[in-house]
Amino acid sequence: MNDAEREPASTREEIEHLLARVDEFATKMDVDRDQLLQPETVAWYTAIEPDRVIELLEGRGDPPQEEPADPRERDTFYEGLFLRRIQFLHKRRRLTRTATGVVKKASLGAIHRETLISKPQVGMLLNGDRAPNNDHAGRLEKYFRVDRGFCSLTEGQALVAYLRRILGHDLVQLALRDARRRMGVQSIGMRSSGELPEADLARAVLSTLEAVTALVEGRSGKSQDQPER
Repeated sequence: MNDAEREPASTREEIEHLLARVDEFATKMDVDRDQLLQPETVAWYTAIEPDRVIELLEGRGDPPQEEPADPRERDTFYEGLFLRRIQFLHKRRRLTRTATGVVKKASLGAIHRETLISKPQVGMLLNGDRAPNNDHAGRLEKYFRVDRGFCSLTEGQALVAYLRRILGHDLVQLALRDARRRMGVQSIGMRSSGELPEADLARAVLSTLEAVTALVEGRSGKSQDQPER
């Protein structure tokens, strides 16, 4: 059964499924999963704190957050979610360095000038004193250079989106470079990611790595078995 035929899974099951595919890449490339999924890097792209990233990747701690089943709780849930995300972005993105080397978060004035949200409103949004409307949320997301709707993703949705992205592009490119290195060649024939569905491309690359591994191991074994002249 391929990815398109799989039954809808819970967020945790989907994360486990995607991590299993990351582990396939790690095994074929002879590296540890931690080398492909560094918590600080995952945190940067998901706006999830590194300690929580580790818990999610290892299947420890609380399960990934889900939207409350009770509609009466959803507004409060998403307001809290937005606040955590926007505060993380404010702490990590669009930083400036002073002449003395001090790293500072973006000022209310700087955010106001680009978003055209008044300084008092920016302050209230960043402090959680005011819930954002869709327009203000979109402007702040654009300022911090994330996709629209990013701050409304649950942590599980954000992690799934990141894992899908690296499986569809980053790990594919890394695996191809690793295969070229092992074979000592400059290129390997492979259709671009735009021509293959994500899952099919990942399988194609893993098949290529298996072939490369067998070839390299075969060359190594042959050279060891050859008698000295």
